[in-house]
Amino acid sequence: MAVTGAYFAGNIDAIVEGTIINYSPEPTIVEGNPTLRFDQSSLVEVPAGFDINRIPTYDPASYAEVIS
Repeated sequence: MAVTGAYFAGNIDAIVEGTIINYSPEPTIVEGNPTLRFDQSSLVEVPAGFDINRIPTYDPASYAEVIS
């Protein structure tokens, strides 16, 4: 999972299949009482969908979050 900073809080229980890669100067923050499990059983050198010759950038105009 590629992120631009991440924030985990509260009592979450999550399994991440692979790795979290932060492509930002913003920190990844973990607060509260989270349980994060990383399943790397099928880990490969370059994760699917990643191109090591390109650097992802974030375009805020292309993103919208809807909370209902």
